[in-house]
Amino acid sequence: MLLAPMRAHASPFGFSINVNFATENPIQGPTGLFGDTVWNQLTDNQGNLPLYGDFNNELIQTEAQVSWSSRTLERAKGIVGGTPGDQAMMGTYLGPSEIRLVGLDQMVPVKERFNYHLILYTYGGLAGEEGTYRINGRDRLAVDTGRFKGDFIEGPLGNMLIIKDLIDPDLFIKTAGHAPINAMSLVYCLNGDFDGDGFVDVSDLESLSEAVKSGDDDLAFDVNLDLTLNHDDVMSWIKCSKGT
Repeated sequence: MLLAPMRAHASPFGFSINVNFATENPIQGPTGLFGDTVWNQLTDNQGNLPLYGDFNNELIQTEAQVSWSSRTLERAKGIVGGTPGDQAMMGTYLGPSEIRLVGLDQMVPVKERFNYHLILYTYGGLAGEEGTYRINGRDRLAVDTGRFKGDFIEGPLGNMLIIKDLIDPDLFIKTAGHAPINAMSLVYCLNGDFDGDGFVDVSDLESLSEAVKSGDDDLAFDVNLDLTLNHDDVMSWIKCSKGT
């Protein structure tokens, strides 16, 4: 599935933790699939590092921490499009690596309703090269596309992997072969307060339903992260809002 990113929006439900690894140029401006503006930019592996969150495009402190190691830090080839932020993010990547995240369930916004999706950005610019991503013991295969034109493509033949509906308080990621990791986002399932009035109510459901009916492609309403807007997002909103 391919879709160009929407700009100046936080992730669905408004809260994410975004981590960019080994960047040569700091990210500036909206970056990634949802155009998040708060990114943890890690230039070296100095043990457990605290992570900041993006809460409606505002920086907040979290209790989560990350540690990582990599055999190599590589520069990606074939970047021919995208915003400056996306180019900076996709321009470098970890080679064979191990990443550990802990305390993912300890943030105030998510303690009552803990559920999240993991996005791994997986571009290296070596067309056809294959690698494996082991995420908490489960393997995912990916094949490098060899070109980044500014669009994000989900799946084994794309430039990102999406793993949905995780409830693990800790994550361990280990890669093998050609399995680049440029960055990652943890998109948390929060109450669907789309109108920002502080309440989750029928007006938010109406906003989402209208977006679905109108054929809107605003990813701010893409609750289930399938890169399309349809009735499934309404059902996911109901599920997340109830905390089930």
